[in-house]
Amino acid sequence: MHDTPSLTAKTVALLRAAHQLAEGGAIFADPLAVAISCENVDDISRFLRDHPEFDRLRLFTVARCRFAEDCLASAVNRGVRQVVVLFGLRNPYAEKQLQVFEVDRPATQQWKRECLIKAELQIPAWLRLVTVDFERESFWIAWEP
Repeated sequence: MHDTPSLTAKTVALLRAAHQLAEGGAIFADPLAVAISCENVDDISRFLRDHPEFDRLRLFTVARCRFAEDCLASAVNRGVRQVVVLFGLRNPYAEKQLQVFEVDRPATQQWKRECLIKAELQIPAWLRLVTVDFERESFWIAWEP
């Protein structure tokens, strides 16, 4: 279980990418979602067509992302300059020096790195990848400033 990427992380990535195709990102626009999902457009489109039972979950997921993004915007406007997330490639506030700390399990973090390589994307300077086994380690111990 610990040596495989999180099914939740993979599913959320797929649902965010599917939203870009199905609804054009109307609720949560994410131009990187398809590229970092590790899936190609045809496979995502097939998933949408073959699994309408995921429509509600897709919309819930992107509504949650929209809510989180709106909360982040409010926090940045109040002066916050650090955030901890589970998938941090997007940073619409990089020009405001927002530092993003992406925290996840080792296998999931590795899967995300592989997705970035596949999408030919680099890890930006403002993003810090923090690998932690949540069941065995403290985030504070795993994080090295």
